[in-house]
Amino acid sequence: MQNKEELRRHLLKVRQELSDERRRSGSASICRKIVEWDTFLTSDTVLFYMPIRREVDVRPAIEKAWSFGKTVVLPRALPETREMKLFRVDSFEELQPGAYGILEPLEDEAKAVEPERIRLAVVPGVGFDRRGYRLGYGGGYYDRFFARAGHAVRLGVAYSEQVVATVYPLPHDQPVHYLFTPGETLAF
Repeated sequence: MQNKEELRRHLLKVRQELSDERRRSGSASICRKIVEWDTFLTSDTVLFYMPIRREVDVRPAIEKAWSFGKTVVLPRALPETREMKLFRVDSFEELQPGAYGILEPLEDEAKAVEPERIRLAVVPGVGFDRRGYRLGYGGGYYDRFFARAGHAVRLGVAYSEQVVATVYPLPHDQPVHYLFTPGETLAF
């Protein structure tokens, strides 16, 4: 691969071709790691995401967070500014398809959460490298969020097949602090 766009296409294809069993078992393994992790256990406000396009399914970790009494936060994409607005979510029934077809929280100002309140951010990616840099879909949403919530612990989650030598990071790209795959726990 010579650039981000080629790598993105390649990794999306690789993820799409993972078997259902591989995705189920990999997601379950990653969720177990999350909910047993000290950083998760001590974080009162956790940002998750709703999986699309065969991303790691973190819904079991979300359910566990609710059962532990944590504040679960999900993003709502704002395409006009390419930013995410964050909202507390108390059940999956509060979600509806958003701008990109991703299940998102309703626009409810009473449940809005400032990025500074996030203690742990669990983030997906098309790919990650072994320095913690993340390759997303190209919109820059998470990079903008990271810039506003610099104190939050950033945890990337991915299948092993999504970890590569480099994702061609740019100067403004911000790495995750940790990366969980089914077989590895990496700290950066």
